[in-house]
Amino acid sequence: MILPNDTKPKTSLYYLGGIIIQELQANKNTSIPFLDLYERVKRQQNISIKVFSMTLDW
Repeated sequence: MILPNDTKPKTSLYYLGGIIIQELQANKNTSIPFLDLYERVKRQQNISIKVFSMTLDW
């Protein structure tokens, strides 16, 4: 999951973590609630809440 064995690098936690970091940096002067951040990331990459949580933990 961190580095997938298949040919879909966009499902890796590294890639998804980058999307999350971009969203946080774009809004660094404000706090973003968990579900709002999830919705913003989900617009860019269709992921489940479980994968989103795992990415944050990573």
